[in-house]
Amino acid sequence: MLPAISVIIPIYNAEKYISKCLESILNQTFQDFEVIAVDDCSTDKSVNIVEKFSSKFNGRFHLIKLKKNSGGPALPRNIAINFSRGEYIANIDNDDLFTKTALEEFYSVAKNMQADVVHAEKYYLMKNSESDLKIESPEKVKPVDKPSFETKNILERVLNFCKGAYWGYPWTKFCRRDFLIENNIYFPQTMPARDDIMFCFQCLCLAENYVRVPNIVNIYRFQDASQSRSKQIILDKHMNKWLKDMIEGVKFLDKFMNSVEILLKRPDLRYAVIDRFIQEGLDWYMRGIYNQVPPHALDDILKKFFSQSKDDSAFMSYIFNSMNVYRNNLIRSQQQKK
Repeated sequence: MLPAISVIIPIYNAEKYISKCLESILNQTFQDFEVIAVDDCSTDKSVNIVEKFSSKFNGRFHLIKLKKNSGGPALPRNIAINFSRGEYIANIDNDDLFTKTALEEFYSVAKNMQADVVHAEKYYLMKNSESDLKIESPEKVKPVDKPSFETKNILERVLNFCKGAYWGYPWTKFCRRDFLIENNIYFPQTMPARDDIMFCFQCLCLAENYVRVPNIVNIYRFQDASQSRSKQIILDKHMNKWLKDMIEGVKFLDKFMNSVEILLKRPDLRYAVIDRFIQEGLDWYMRGIYNQVPPHALDDILKKFFSQSKDDSAFMSYIFNSMNVYRNNLIRSQQQKK
């Protein structure tokens, strides 16, 4: 008998957290599920921990070991989607947790409303311990107070996306597996740090029944990477990685939107989607950089990067302008706080 839910976990060097993650799945009130963990060549004890833990799931646990590190969670997630047998798919990061009733709540809404996608617009943020939880809702949209169908008008959905709704966290989405397979929705592997928003944007544009819920079922474990990041921010490779992700992301969005007929007639919305993607990327990568690296150093890195490329002049112009606008807005914001 096939499971109702396939829980997907990409694993890489998670020995500090993976036990707690698996415990949160094992202790679910809803037990009709399988777990598919895909290890991306961890160099710590993650696999040993998972193998010892897996027997507790009584045959419902599948561990797939990649032979070569893929550089991001996209390939592990895609492999797990293809391997899965559940009617629905739930994603979880290897350092995060589910609330005890998470799968029960997701599944109940999905079945009752025949949803292609169930979207939880809030989550718990955990900084120090499991008792230190704060409700987070980064989406700039009026929250729902009960499970609600999102408009079927794709243009309205896209417009709301451009305004800051539907943040691209795959772990807040509960998807019908056949919907993903039939629409060829996967995580793109060319942009390791931005594959999640691409996956979620495809779901948003292609789902017939897209349901938003007020349920808080995910616990996101905040990890402060500022210390390690600060040692790298002045290196070319950090900026180069970000720029490559942005370029690949723009190419992916442009190609995908070409396949959505209704968006072909709205170049304004197409631009707005790409702008949202770039601005979110600026905020994600660059927030801590502008305070530590002088503008001329960033510009030098940009010039060096684009001097090696002949096909991205339009993107170069856009990114230079966006970074300057972002820089000025950040300076203005800091001045207002003084």
